[in-house]
Amino acid sequence: MSAGPHRIGTLQYGTAGLVRLFSCFVIGGLTYSMVYQIDPRVLPIVLREHGATNQQIAIIIGSLTLLINSFTEPIVGYRSDRTRGRWGRRIPFIFWLTPVVSLFILAVPYSPEFTQWAMRIGWLARAAAILPWTPVILTFTALILLYKVFYNLVAAVYLGLIPDVVPASHLGRFHTIFRVLGALSTFAGYYWLVGLASSNPKSVFASFAVLNLVGFWAICWLVKEGTYPAPEEPAPAQAGPWKRFLGASGDFLSEAFRHPVYRWTYMTRVLIFAANSAAAFVIFFGRDDLGMSFDRTGKLLALSSLGWIALAYPMCRLLDRWGSIRTLHHALWLGTFAYVASFFVIAGGESFFAASLATSTIFWIIWSAEIMLSQQIFNRNRMVRLGAANSIVKSVIIAFVTSPLVGWLLDIFRGFSRTVRVPGIGPVVFGQYRFIFLVLAAMYALALLSLYQVRAQWRRLGGPEAYRPPAG
Repeated sequence: MSAGPHRIGTLQYGTAGLVRLFSCFVIGGLTYSMVYQIDPRVLPIVLREHGATNQQIAIIIGSLTLLINSFTEPIVGYRSDRTRGRWGRRIPFIFWLTPVVSLFILAVPYSPEFTQWAMRIGWLARAAAILPWTPVILTFTALILLYKVFYNLVAAVYLGLIPDVVPASHLGRFHTIFRVLGALSTFAGYYWLVGLASSNPKSVFASFAVLNLVGFWAICWLVKEGTYPAPEEPAPAQAGPWKRFLGASGDFLSEAFRHPVYRWTYMTRVLIFAANSAAAFVIFFGRDDLGMSFDRTGKLLALSSLGWIALAYPMCRLLDRWGSIRTLHHALWLGTFAYVASFFVIAGGESFFAASLATSTIFWIIWSAEIMLSQQIFNRNRMVRLGAANSIVKSVIIAFVTSPLVGWLLDIFRGFSRTVRVPGIGPVVFGQYRFIFLVLAAMYALALLSLYQVRAQWRRLGGPEAYRPPAG
């Protein structure tokens, strides 16, 4: 890091200040990344152990929460962007919402006990009897929704805090460190949590609840926000609550969806998120299609996630030099090819590990670039609101298209198994979950096409030398 000074708004850092800032965000990044592991690593196994189908898992993890967040995130984002207080505009929301998240995380594994208690109430038992999902899955769904809705709100505000306090000159390095922590969390998630998720889920969720509380509250105490200018848009006129709501909603929709550069950025990121959600089913590919245990599958995936760390430093410099668009362009091409190749070449544990090493490394490059993409394209003074608009698009596409479609497709292929001799590979079993690799390749290819549109709009607005984010 150069000696500085490095400025962002009213904040100024020398080398020591940047080191302290990055150290503080190591805590937050580790917390964010570890709690994030609940969805793809823990919940599918816990839900499957209680009889959930693939489609139910896809809907619970990928659809329902997003629908609720499409209403709640714009409200919290609007309030956060306009807040001006002693603690700043992001930290108060993180501080008050974090304990709610921990409470509901702690409650999730007790769903069977809550279900037994609820079924003693006559009208609840009668209502549950006519619903297509079992009572215990409905209880899991309710508690998972509560924890995820509040967690997503904390995460959205936390991600809005980053460009408020990290100088733009160091965002690439910051997000690479952020994703290194994510890779380490994924390693821990696969190496230890996959086995514990089925044998001791209550301890797993209790640990997550404590980590979430301590980690995010530490950020609140250690990171200081600067002074922000007054909101660019005027405060809502004094009127009735309904008119104020409609006025604020109209302003939000106008500023969030008017500009093509924002709309295409949303689409690019949503397709990457959809691929990550679908990748949760890879754990079942190892067990059901390759005949490995959950524990061995998890450990192979854990070791493959460490490949990214070897490339982290050169990638962070490349990301700062190339920028997010160029980096993401090359990574999506590589990711599409790697998943298509995985569909054909995985024949056992060794080839599964090799393919996972390649796709996992590319995945972390994509995730480092996509989060930097939003923070380079979006207007910084509307960061959380635009992130909320991104969540609305994500909700519609993932909730109504990708998650139900992926779950339905995998259930359609239940019991399917064909052994084909692939030249140079040998006999390869094509079973139910192998098709997830083609799904992931298709999502990356569509994200790449969307990114071309982002690049075209970005160039029209000034490109690398003179880009100015649209204000509204």
